[in-house]
Amino acid sequence: MQHHIRITELVQNGKTGTNSREFRDRWQLERSMMEGKDATEDIMEQYIHRGKPLPQVLRLLCLQVAYIAVMTVDVTFADSNCGRV
Repeated sequence: MQHHIRITELVQNGKTGTNSREFRDRWQLERSMMEGKDATEDIMEQYIHRGKPLPQVLRLLCLQVAYIAVMTVDVTFADSNCGRV
């Protein structure tokens, strides 16, 4: 039990833990992107300009590709099923 408590403390605390402002901001950004609310290209450019770590930039790129894929599949599925009951 102590082992699990310690892991939880490590995940929540610290500079990049789930309680940090950086984590919450990044989570909110990613959520907004997946809801189609943010201009992903502009955000990725800002990340690159600010010298953010490459994995963070690539994560945004992957999220953008996933969002586009989901939206394309939804539209394609809806178009292909028009008029069907």
